[in-house]
Amino acid sequence: MAEETSSDCEDNEIRVVLVGKTGVGKSATANLLCNEENFFLSRSGSSAVTETCKHKKVQLDDKNVLVVDTPGLFDSQRVEEETKLEIKKCIDMCAPSIHAILYVVSLSLRLTPEDIDTFNSFVTFFGEDMYKYTIVIFTNPDKLSKEGQTLENYIVDSPKLDAFVKKCSNRKLAIDNNASKLFADQQRRTILKYIELMMHTNDGKGYTNKDFTEAGKKLIQKTLKRYENEYKKKLDKAKEDYKIQIRKELDKEYRNEMKRLKEQNKKLEKQVKDLETKFKEQSLDDAREEISMTTGSKLW
Repeated sequence: MAEETSSDCEDNEIRVVLVGKTGVGKSATANLLCNEENFFLSRSGSSAVTETCKHKKVQLDDKNVLVVDTPGLFDSQRVEEETKLEIKKCIDMCAPSIHAILYVVSLSLRLTPEDIDTFNSFVTFFGEDMYKYTIVIFTNPDKLSKEGQTLENYIVDSPKLDAFVKKCSNRKLAIDNNASKLFADQQRRTILKYIELMMHTNDGKGYTNKDFTEAGKKLIQKTLKRYENEYKKKLDKAKEDYKIQIRKELDKEYRNEMKRLKEQNKKLEKQVKDLETKFKEQSLDDAREEISMTTGSKLW
């Protein structure tokens, strides 16, 4: 059983946050880290057990460790504001900073487009700086063993996942949350060692509230830019639609005018023809009358 320390954050404390979508094994991994069995409720599958951020402070190998388990922050059914509030709560729990973000992916679940969206949401909310503090944890590695596949091949088979892991400086670990106690202890030490190496690379610095605020500002700017681009596209389309509509109306007016002119022209042609016929008949009558007067005889 892990020994709990005081609830106040200490300078020599290692602060760890687990994130990922529902059912990937975040809570089970948190229990593994805390050397507990059921402090963080865990259940595989798509239904969430962890509804809100939950934390536990323990002492492991003479190190004070704060572990924060999160709900499926980036699940598609979560609204944006709810996600922001939970992330803010998580960061406040880890004040003054988060040393390690463990992004959990389950190897027993098929990688879906939703998983890719989860990667994107993770970066969107935390910002690009979070890559410096992230380790990708793969749970249920026995699935790969059964299929005769390696973790590297699994990652490479998904370009988006591969790109994500590379941006995390290729920091990744496969963890079996159902391992024996002896192997569980080894895995726990491996995770802590990995975190300490990352902390050394980051000069002991962590992800702070300021980083989250900056990420929020960038998100707002990005959102405004997206809205601006969408508005411009709609405006350009409206202008084009208006031009098309004007062209159609002008074309219709032109066709109607041409039809009217053609009908008018037909009437004029008929009038001219009638006049010509009348003129010819009148001229013929005049000629007959003149001949009759000249000869004194009446023609037909």
